[in-house]
Amino acid sequence: MKALVFAAGLGTRLRPLTDTMPKAMVPVAGKPLLGHVLDRLTSSLACREADRLTEAVVNVHHFPDQIISYLASRDWGVPVRVSDERDFLRDTGGGLLYAEPLLHGARVLIHNVDILSNLDFRWLLAMAPVDALSTLVVSERPTQRYFLFREEDSTLWVGTDGGGIHKLNASEGRFTRLNGSEGKILSIAGFDRRRLLVSVYMDGYYLVDGTTGHRTPFVLVDKETDLREKYSGSLLRAMQLPWGTLCFLGGDSWLYHHGKGFSPMRMEGDAPAPHGLQIACAGAERALLYKDNHVFELRRSDEKLRLCFSVGLHEKVTAIADDGAGNVWVGTSRGLGCFRESSGRYETISNSQFDDVSALECSGKEQLWICARNRLFTYFPR
Repeated sequence: MKALVFAAGLGTRLRPLTDTMPKAMVPVAGKPLLGHVLDRLTSSLACREADRLTEAVVNVHHFPDQIISYLASRDWGVPVRVSDERDFLRDTGGGLLYAEPLLHGARVLIHNVDILSNLDFRWLLAMAPVDALSTLVVSERPTQRYFLFREEDSTLWVGTDGGGIHKLNASEGRFTRLNGSEGKILSIAGFDRRRLLVSVYMDGYYLVDGTTGHRTPFVLVDKETDLREKYSGSLLRAMQLPWGTLCFLGGDSWLYHHGKGFSPMRMEGDAPAPHGLQIACAGAERALLYKDNHVFELRRSDEKLRLCFSVGLHEKVTAIADDGAGNVWVGTSRGLGCFRESSGRYETISNSQFDDVSALECSGKEQLWICARNRLFTYFPR
């Protein structure tokens, strides 16, 4: 078993600390991040012969000599080698490929230098399927990466937290970064056959050419509204609904129709829509949105918002899945519930396995997938 620690990054989000040191050397509780990661790897994987760590590789680029000197300053219990990228920063996939000669022939555990966790590495290795190409450990949190898939040409665009937009052509199996795309991407939506509508944190909306990456500002309603929403503190997101309307969510909520422009999202009876709505899922005839303990329905027929149902007063809606058979499954801060459209009643599904649901997905009406507290559950409704 070998370990590869990614330590070459520029650490831009840790400036000004990383103006004079690499991110790997930023101290936490009196020890550099790199020291925490290597100590955990070597101590956790020092026992069982099958999973024993025999060597570690650390890639370097930003202030590389500081890292190399630190690695040479002590005995780590296993040999530590350096993959030197000072000539060119190769990012994640490129860094792995460049380090391949140092890793060849071994099972490899890859770890980012800026991740501190209580993950049991031996549990991970025991759980990883032996026939899997790779196994990925994820953290349960509100996502900061968004994607858009276009079926007609099997193209996937992925927004990243600071790295702009990356495009995957599935037929080639290759990611390429869109030139000119940058910043923390909050949402990606289709705008027309050529352009994407992209929301960038603290920078508003842009129309981005899906081929060249050229971007132009997209003004939300008017300059005054655009500026107010941009700096409102809300996370601005846009989604194209299945029937073609674009839905803009932030402090306020707006609908956009090609050729007609913007209109404020409104409730039945023409009252303003609640502030801070989040969209959960959308089908051919309706979209479901939520805020706090309330679930709302936006119907295609009139594009008016109406209160669909509410969960418990002291619960918060966190996820929704519509099975298309009259059942709206709801994840909350306290567990799982279901709204039966035939009876108009919401019921709590009793369980002793989980609370604080983060994601739901229906496999038709026969099976429900539930993600809660870093675990995945399946539920078979009667």
